[in-house]
Parts: sequence; C-alpha cells; structure tokens
Amino acid sequence: MATGELKWATVGGSQIIEPPDAKKIQGNNAGQPTAAEYMNWLLQRMIEDNRPNALPDAAKTFGLKDMHRRHVINPSSVRVLTLPTTGVLQGSHIEIFNARSTGPNKITVEASGGQDIASFQNGKMVLAAKRDTPTASAHWDIMDGTGGAKPFWRAEMSGTQNIASTAATKIDLDTEVYDPNDDYDPTTNQRFTVSVPGFYRVFAFVTVSDLTAFDLTFMSITKNGSNARTAGSLSGNPTTGWTYQIEVTVAMDIGDYFEVVIDSESDSNYNVRVGTVVEGHLLAFRAL
Repeated sequence: MATGELKWATVGGSQIIEPPDAKKIQGNNAGQPTAAEYMNWLLQRMIEDNRPNALPDAAKTFGLKDMHRRHVINPSSVRVLTLPTTGVLQGSHIEIFNARSTGPNKITVEASGGQDIASFQNGKMVLAAKRDTPTASAHWDIMDGTGGAKPFWRAEMSGTQNIASTAATKIDLDTEVYDPNDDYDPTTNQRFTVSVPGFYRVFAFVTVSDLTAFDLTFMSITKNGSNARTAGSLSGNPTTGWTYQIEVTVAMDIGDYFEVVIDSESDSNYNVRVGTVVEGHLLAFRAL
C-alpha cells in the first residue's frame, strides 16, 4: 500500500478510515490519534487525494456524537458521495463544498441505502439528519445551499421558430444565458431537469407574430409534460405581434423537468420570435 493511501479498518466495532502512517499526524507518535487529530488528518487526506466517497463512520468510535462534518471536494468528473450512517444522530450536520465551476463535475449526494438526495457543482450544501442512523433519503433534510446547490437559470431563443400546427409545440429556447448547476439542456430537449429538490419559481415571456386575427392561443409551463400553469389570450388585431407572460411556483423532485409550450385553437402557421425567454430559480428547499 502506498504511503498516504486511505484504507478501511474496524475500531471498536465501527468502520473508520485508518491513517496509513500515524506518525505523520502532528503531535502523535504513539500510533493512536486523538479525535481532533484524526478528523484533521482525514479532511486533509480527502482534499489531497480527491476521494469524496471516503466519508467515515467515526463519530461513534471517537465519542463525537453530534459532530458537524465539513468536506471540501474538487472532483475531476461526476462523483457519488454516500452519506454515513453509523454514529450519526438526529440533528447531526454535514457540510459539503464542491469547488468545481464547470461541468460535468457534479457531486451526487446519496443516502447509505442508495437513494439520491441531490446533485450539484460549484457550491455548498448543508444537510441535517432527521433521525439516528439515517439510511434513506427521507432521513435527511437539505438545510441550506449556495451556488449550484441552489439552482437558477435563464434561456432564450436565438431565432424565429415557425409553428406549423395547432397542436401544443415546445418552444425552442436554444440559448443558455446562465445555468451554474448545468441543469438546462439547450440542445436536445430545451428543458430544465431538477437535480436539487424543492419549490421552484419559473417565469416565461413569449413573443408571437403572424397570428390569425382574434385566434385563441395558449402558452404553458409544463412539469413532466403536463401543464403546471397555462395562460390563454385572443391574438387581437392587428396581428403583427403579441406577447404572453406566465409564472408558476411548483414542488419538484430530482428528475422532474420544466418545458415551455404553445398551441393555437385554429392557427397552424405563426411564429415565435426572438425576445422569448424562460428563467427560474429554486425558491426553497423541501422535505425529501
């Protein structure tokens, strides 16, 4: 085993990360680190070795029953971080920093039972255990988040989109303006897919032209393909331009997605123009 390599060991019935060379822990030459020495060593090794999966169940072993753990991770690719269970009590906090600002370098945080809790990059997330020995995502609450851990985005149209049908048609919002958590897909699906669960506020502003006079048209923000909020209006006369705006607040889970669609009661040849935008942000975290 190379010097400095992390390995698992069993101490007092609990699995911990064993220091490969105890003499390297400052202030300890006997091979048995104190709790503070161990945790300081572990955090430093995780940062240096880029090992986000190496979260220890060391609280019980060292008598740290209600500890606050802080982990700084700088991943070079998408990583999975499994939260600890043994020795974690209700109210214990874990604070996770992802130092990467460009994707795909997200950390997917999961419960020890394998259920995803959230994915984020370029930000901080604080989680709290809702019960002793948490094993499921429902046993954790997201208490706070900054940067990519509290997502926000804006997308626009780069050109005119002709709508040649009365059926509901997705608006081609193909230009990403900002999206620090890399959740919006401007190329394939033109949709925002949720990676941090919570209540989202979404706003859309749509500019339409070349409608038949007094045609009834509808614009919708959809959740997973179903209307979350719809606005309808007669196009009016003259018909050279018409605008719609709509907003909605809706609870979202990981994997849910937003899209913007438009349809007409009878017009099968009209245009959605530049100036059409959608933007949104995570308004509040929700219980898992």
